[in-house]
Amino acid sequence: MIVAILIVRLMVILGVTALLDVSALADTIIDSIAIVIYVALIILGARMNRKQSGSLKLR
Repeated sequence: MIVAILIVRLMVILGVTALLDVSALADTIIDSIAIVIYVALIILGARMNRKQSGSLKLR
């Protein structure tokens, strides 16, 4: 759920920036990279959490 909200936020930021000021798209690159890294860390953490909880159930 959080990942979906962050992806939608990124799309809105890029869309509004493209509509209002195309030259400012270069300024949003840092924000875009930060959001993508944050989403990747959330997904990685969720997968690791599932693996750990799955291995605990087997014991």
